[in-house]
Amino acid sequence: MKRNIICAVVLCAAMFSIAPLSSSAAPDKDALMLSVTLDSVLNHHFQVVIPVTVGKPFKTVSDNGDVTNTISGTISASVNGKYPAPLYVNEKASRGGNVGGVSNYLLELDKAQSGGPVASFVYLRTVKLTRMAE
Repeated sequence: MKRNIICAVVLCAAMFSIAPLSSSAAPDKDALMLSVTLDSVLNHHFQVVIPVTVGKPFKTVSDNGDVTNTISGTISASVNGKYPAPLYVNEKASRGGNVGGVSNYLLELDKAQSGGPVASFVYLRTVKLTRMAE
C-alpha cells in the first residue's frame, strides 16, 4: 500500500513536470509577424507574411508564378517605439526580369510603410510589423 502511494506521487510529479505551460504565460515580446506586399511589374499585390524574432536574421523564398521572391533581413530591437529593419528584397522572373535591393525601414507596430528602390512608383513594397498572435 505504501509503495502504491509513493508510485502515485512520483507519477503525478512526473506528469506535472512535462505538462505544457498554461496559456496565461506572457507572450514573447520579441516574436513578431512581418508582412511584405510587393506591387510591381513582376508581382501584382503579392503578399508574404513571415514570423520573425527581434535580433535574429530571417530569409524566405516564395514563388508567384514564374517570379521567385527572396526577402531577408533582421528586425533590430525597438528604439523609441521604432524597429530598425534593413530588408533585402529580390524579385526575379524566369523570363528575365530582375529587381532587388536593400531598403532601410524604421518600423512601428501596426503601421504600414511603403517604399522601394529608386523607381519605387514601379516597384512598390509595403511593410508592416505586428505582434505575434497568442
